[in-house]
Amino acid sequence: AFTLASTSVLLIGSRNPPKKTFLMVQDSESTQRMMSVILRSPVCQIPLHTTAGKSVFSDILTTLSHNYIQPIVQADFMPEQQKAVVVRPVAPKGSLKDLIWKVKEP
Repeated sequence: AFTLASTSVLLIGSRNPPKKTFLMVQDSESTQRMMSVILRSPVCQIPLHTTAGKSVFSDILTTLSHNYIQPIVQADFMPEQQKAVVVRPVAPKGSLKDLIWKVKEP
């Protein structure tokens, strides 16, 4: 499991209004990860305030597999803030959006 207590955190971006925040985290094994904090969508049908709902949410995201979707290492939900936390590996060549827009250096 990935815990924030044993990591160093660097804020690298945020959208205005703050619907999504991006953080670079590094765990005790010096593995860099990208952590996104995302405001819950009002149309989400999963009961994220329950343990079972949080488990379903996490299982859906961590087992998702597709060539164009970056794997998710860990997913959780903070019900008191109505925000999802998603941890993914860092993409050294940039995101799919970077490739589409032909960004030189991500």
